[in-house]
Amino acid sequence: MPKEVFSQIIANKQYLVLVVITGVFLLSWIVTIMLGLLINRYPMNWKKIIFPWSVIGVIYSLFAKSFIPDYFFFFTTLLLLTVLLKIITKQGIGKVFFAALLSLMAAIFSFFLLGQPLLINDDFKIILLSKPWGIIIGSLLEIVLTTSIIFVLRYRRTAKQDKTSFFGVTGYMLVLLVIYCLFAVIFYFLANYHAPALSRVIITEIALIGVTLFMFIRLQNYVKREEQRCEENHSTYLLKTILSKQREYRNFFQVIRAMAEAGKTREIIDYIDDIFVEMSFVETFNEENPIFTSLQVAEQIKAKEKGVIITSATKADLTELREPVRVYEIFRDLLQFFVAYEEAIVSDRHTINIEVSEDDQHYSFMIMRKTEEGERSVDPIVEEEPRDQDQTLLKNKKRIKQLHGKFYCFYKGEELIGCLFKVGKAKRKQLLFSVGF
Repeated sequence: MPKEVFSQIIANKQYLVLVVITGVFLLSWIVTIMLGLLINRYPMNWKKIIFPWSVIGVIYSLFAKSFIPDYFFFFTTLLLLTVLLKIITKQGIGKVFFAALLSLMAAIFSFFLLGQPLLINDDFKIILLSKPWGIIIGSLLEIVLTTSIIFVLRYRRTAKQDKTSFFGVTGYMLVLLVIYCLFAVIFYFLANYHAPALSRVIITEIALIGVTLFMFIRLQNYVKREEQRCEENHSTYLLKTILSKQREYRNFFQVIRAMAEAGKTREIIDYIDDIFVEMSFVETFNEENPIFTSLQVAEQIKAKEKGVIITSATKADLTELREPVRVYEIFRDLLQFFVAYEEAIVSDRHTINIEVSEDDQHYSFMIMRKTEEGERSVDPIVEEEPRDQDQTLLKNKKRIKQLHGKFYCFYKGEELIGCLFKVGKAKRKQLLFSVGF
């Protein structure tokens, strides 16, 4: 808020106006941060954005112009938004800076879309640039385009968040911002034209709104196609899994029938016992966390097709897990790494044990190869750094560190036999006056 306007509000005791401006600033920062998070594929409930992130933005918007020059204000705002996104997502600085830039530009062009025609008129220009209610109107205009993009991108929360989808959505937004830059040049020449240009401005504004709606429709159709593609891929995977299990069961019963016809009762019992040992299974189904359970089952089925048996023991419900989606992705990537590692080992039997446990402060995820028949290797050497500097392990160690977790590798001699990573629990803070968020 300009220093003169703030002084005017205090001098006239317009405290209601100040409250309204604060509320509008809060709404503006919420949608701006949400758009940056969605661009970074990090959807987050808007209630969790309010405190302290949006509140910090509101304080900045109220007082920053008192000591920051106008020509430098955009860069300081971009810096603040980048820092907030970096703290929230813990992603790379380049990625969060790019998301912050797009989010901030969307807000600027939103004002350009709806506020530029008003600035042609001198009376409206004075209200928008120097009056308290002009700040309220201008801030509301800034969030129109941003909010519209958020509603379009909300579809992506249920879609598989791959790089193709990310770059496709980002590409559409870049094209839209380039179009706005071109229209900005047109508006500039019209505003400085010697003859009255109101009719030309209106025509240009209608064209700009039409282009915006067209791009929104294209963007929404693209996101829906991505959703449909992901659903088709998932359905295809489920169908292949079902058919694979049917073929496996058919082979089992054919062998059992042949043994029964030959009267080999003892062999049938031994064969069935072998099936029970080799079948992938989860010891207990966690009804409070079916997502993690389904992830384990899916990875067990895929590993079984490669000749690797995965057994699992889950001793924690994971209800207090902080950022569960990111933790599950790390667990999946590490499990797939060890399945590929085990597959390359020359052995008659390939088995991997999974154990999930907890203590008062942490959840522990352990992946351990069975290097000896029927038993886990004893007395492993624990190291915090992979010996061979494997890029997969180093990458996941960095991701775990971003979650303030710990990562360990287990070795027996020179052979890698497993890993363990710990992540902290998300303890709910006990406040004097709790809010039901």
